[in-house]
Amino acid sequence: MSNMTVYLDTHHAKVYKMGLDKHTPVALKDEGHEKKHFYHKLAEKLHAANEVFVLGAHQVVAEFKHYCSEHDKVMNQKLVGTETLHSHATDHEVWEQGHKFFLKRAGELPL
Repeated sequence: MSNMTVYLDTHHAKVYKMGLDKHTPVALKDEGHEKKHFYHKLAEKLHAANEVFVLGAHQVVAEFKHYCSEHDKVMNQKLVGTETLHSHATDHEVWEQGHKFFLKRAGELPL
């Protein structure tokens, strides 16, 4: 298992495995179903992670956190941080934010 960073917007999610040098995420797309269905699919993808850091638009990140707290207690425990990030972030920017977050969490960078 590894740590994962998620970039989330209203219709897409990108999942980045931390610890890899690659910045290539696994993408998920909202297929027009209820948000609950999209968040369920995302949570399933993240179950393999030790810990998860979520970035994205404030409202969407809050909705995903709420979904996890109500419907997926295991995933809720794995959510260790969230942060608002602009909507045009590159894969490299998202991966870097996640990398820095987990280094700080491990005590390898100052807070």
